[in-house]
Amino acid sequence: MALAIDQEGRPAGAPELAEALQDGARGVSPVGADRPNFATSASTGLLADQGPETAATRLSPRQAPPQTTRAAPRRAEPRRAEPRQAPRRVAPNDNRRPAPPRRAPERETRRGFSFMALLALLAVFAVVVIAAVVISDSTTSTAVHYQKIIARDAQSAISQIQSLVKQYTK
Repeated sequence: MALAIDQEGRPAGAPELAEALQDGARGVSPVGADRPNFATSASTGLLADQGPETAATRLSPRQAPPQTTRAAPRRAEPRRAEPRQAPRRVAPNDNRRPAPPRRAPERETRRGFSFMALLALLAVFAVVVIAAVVISDSTTSTAVHYQKIIARDAQSAISQIQSLVKQYTK
């Protein structure tokens, strides 16, 4: 109903549309829903006035195809083949160098990319090795060392921890 093709089939305003929606939610059919062409037009109408403004879109009357008479086919005379000359061969010039073989640009690009990827991988490996050597060679006194403390009583454990703290906080 709200999307009816004909203007007369659509609600006049928002209040009428709201009322029709509420009626539809309650199961009440809209007025005229029992008609066969409800909210649609079954056919198009023909304008009575076919003035010059509609001439471009009017269907033109069908015309009979023109009658043509066929002429009798002529007899073709056989063609004479003329002798053709063989193409002239040019003596090769011995001073010329042969052209270098062409390489596919796609292969060169692929090889260049593979080479650059290999170089990048080697650079990353070198950085990792250098970092490992630097870390292993650094013997700083500020490094924390793990020491297991075993004691028979609480007093000896406390004294061992105090000596460990004094050792590294000089």
